Amino acid sequence: MFEEATTRAGRLRVFTRAQLPLFGSAAFVVVSTGLVMPEILMSPLFLAGTAVIIVATTAGLMVPWERFPPPWLLAVAFADVVGVAFLRTELLPLVPAAGLLTIFPVLWLAYGFGARMLVACVVSALFIPSFPFVYARSWPADAVAWLNVVTLPALAIGIALVANIASRQLRQRTTQLISAHRTQGEALRRAQDNEILARGIVDAVDAGVVFLDANGDVLLSNQIARDLTELAGIRLDTPPYVGPNVRAADRETFVSLDEQVLSRVFRGEHIDGSLQWWGPASRQVAVVASRSKVRRKDGVPLGTVAVLYDVTELAEAVQVREEFLRTVSHELRTPLTPITGYLDLLQEHLESAPQPDPKSDRLMAIVQRKTHHLAARIAELVSAADSSHDIRPRTIDVTGLVTQLVARHSEPAEARWIELTVAHAADGVTAHLDPRLATQAIDELITNALKFSPAGSSVIVGVQQQDGIVGVFVADEGLGLTVGEQARAFDRFYRSPASRRQAVPGFGLGLALVRSIARAHGGHVHIHSRLGEGTRVTFTVPAGAPAAPRAHLTRA
Repeated sequence: MFEEATTRAGRLRVFTRAQLPLFGSAAFVVVSTGLVMPEILMSPLFLAGTAVIIVATTAGLMVPWERFPPPWLLAVAFADVVGVAFLRTELLPLVPAAGLLTIFPVLWLAYGFGARMLVACVVSALFIPSFPFVYARSWPADAVAWLNVVTLPALAIGIALVANIASRQLRQRTTQLISAHRTQGEALRRAQDNEILARGIVDAVDAGVVFLDANGDVLLSNQIARDLTELAGIRLDTPPYVGPNVRAADRETFVSLDEQVLSRVFRGEHIDGSLQWWGPASRQVAVVASRSKVRRKDGVPLGTVAVLYDVTELAEAVQVREEFLRTVSHELRTPLTPITGYLDLLQEHLESAPQPDPKSDRLMAIVQRKTHHLAARIAELVSAADSSHDIRPRTIDVTGLVTQLVARHSEPAEARWIELTVAHAADGVTAHLDPRLATQAIDELITNALKFSPAGSSVIVGVQQQDGIVGVFVADEGLGLTVGEQARAFDRFYRSPASRRQAVPGFGLGLALVRSIARAHGGHVHIHSRLGEGTRVTFTVPAGAPAAPRAHLTRA
């Protein structure tokens, strides 16, 4: 209340709370006494005390104490002590209550100026009751008189001590509150800065971002997310975040409310990255989503972040590629069929000729071989163009199938001086597979290994069974693959730099097809390779029938 002030507003606040109450109380005493006892107005001491308080009050109001060192304000408090001493000396016999004016300057000194003024408080408390005896040049005559002298200082000193202790505690608490306020202010500013930063990052991301708190309410979303959800008819202000314009990958089948992306995020389910088309038929957008849990350091969940990717251009590019493959494969296969038929007729004509023509036979063999090669390449394109195949699994002898395929490739392997062998082929290994697709996958692995194996090397094909998993591996001693090439080995149309340098025939579709066949049967394909040390590819599938077999094989 009475703290030293360094501003004009602070100085006026101190004046109002410290000096003005004393002035009002003294004015009341002076005026009321003057009205009752007009003769007191002729007392020099009474007039001097009144004048001192008036001057101190005027100085406290008018002098810009904030421009001076804080201790200078003590002049006003000490002037109040002198003025109160003068008034009390004159009024004590007539108005004993006037002695209570002592409390005002003593309290100001004790409370407003801190512990360093405690001695001044004691001196002031002793000075006021002692001044009458000094003024009269006489000392108390008896114990009662001394008691009157001591009582007021003792009470004033007690009040001063209490006020001083209270002021010290208040200053400490004020300091703590100010420190806490500054800390909270800094924390608030950091939080606001972090919020602005997070908002800026989220808005700068080229994807839709939606943050749901632990209760499933959307706390944050960027403009891309709002645009995408608006297309889908999804409202972000109310769960369960589903809409009427959500279609499956075929762009026609409506995705049920339980299977829509944000609904699954709300339920805390894993998002498998499946593609959905959002929006009306006239403006559909391909969306792929991912999610991530957000937790505190102690593991307490804060919410979930869902990221929505607009992959419309990529999805449409894939569709264009599929259409292109279908068109090209059809256009190439259409003329090839009659060519093959006419070659068969020509072969029959040559065979029925009365005179054999070795040169024509040799040229015919070359043409037929190249035609078969072209037919094989077109078959690869046709296989890549087909988005799905019917799967008819049954229990087959995997060991017998591998043995048959190795035997089929033995002659081409010997022609290239490659040793093709079967290893680790235990009898009776069976699996629930589509025979046609399994044959296609294993045949592709063996063909691929022979393509990239140098003359004089070996290719090993093996069959393994462990913990209900059947595996077929093909290991070669070719050039091998780098880590980067292994990461892309299963991409459609990808061909390693070595295959391009060596002009190895093919479109880079074999491993992609093998992987799609394995996935369709609930299995996997693993590749292990080191540059210069060869490559080992393992095709693994469950031995038994899956719990819910897939009806179609979908291309990777």
